[in-house]
Amino acid sequence: MGWNAGSLTALGANELTDTLKTAPTNNGTNFFLSAIWMSGYGIADDGVGNVFFVTGNSDPNRNTYTGTTNIQESVVRMPEALTSVPDLFTPSNVFSLDQGDVDYGAGGVLVLPDQPGPVLHLAVAARKDGRLFIIDRDDMGRLHNPDIPAHVNIGGCWCGPSYYQGADGVGRVVSSGGNKVETWRVNTSLRPALTLEASSAALAATSQYPGFFTAVSSNGLHTNTAVIWAIGRPAGRVGSNRPIVLYAFNGTRSGSNLPLLWSGNAGVWPYGGDANLVPTVANGMVYVASYKKLAIFGLTSAAAETE
Repeated sequence: MGWNAGSLTALGANELTDTLKTAPTNNGTNFFLSAIWMSGYGIADDGVGNVFFVTGNSDPNRNTYTGTTNIQESVVRMPEALTSVPDLFTPSNVFSLDQGDVDYGAGGVLVLPDQPGPVLHLAVAARKDGRLFIIDRDDMGRLHNPDIPAHVNIGGCWCGPSYYQGADGVGRVVSSGGNKVETWRVNTSLRPALTLEASSAALAATSQYPGFFTAVSSNGLHTNTAVIWAIGRPAGRVGSNRPIVLYAFNGTRSGSNLPLLWSGNAGVWPYGGDANLVPTVANGMVYVASYKKLAIFGLTSAAAETE
């Protein structure tokens, strides 16, 4: 849904309609909404009038993908008025993803800043099976066998990527599938690709789904200033005060490693399911929301907490 930022008037085309809602159901459940959830990752905007998101799965018993009335398991581009679907990318194994509940929509889509070279406009998006695709936003590939966009494997992803430029001016995508942080150099050739540069040590093991969320702080392109912030999944028994841990990794690699700079407790999470918590960087601070608490971390003072 969307609203005019100045007046908060709802947009005229303010609903993604379930056009197949009258179709046969399975065990009383209608599978045709192909929801947008992305594990809580936000919808992306390219700043020139387009929004991007990823859809989840649909009917596991028969292939309902059409590319028009049902666009499950897809990265979708729409105008901000939400009036049409000019382009999308759908993996060629869309029906097997439906059958196995292997949502593409478990991961968020990240719009990269304009890149040097012939392919300016890129986006990346991963999914439950750990494939992270790098997509040309101007020609996304639609449904094609074999897939047109290239991909890399990052580990199971209930997660969302982040991005920064290193001191060398090269863009890096930060992935957080499985239980580790990885940085990937962006190749801006005629066929965009990602090249693995470095990985962190594994975060603490949990019983929650794999993947987590990151954010990056840096002083522009100044050497050795990029810090990758990550919030690990809480571990422990549901109902207990399971700790939330904030990690800081050096965005400048040491060999093939991302050194751990610091880690510390940032609150608790007592609930079952996944705690899809995102570190927020602003004003030289890192903010972490958890159960009835906001923890605020800075470089020059002890962490402050409010309840």
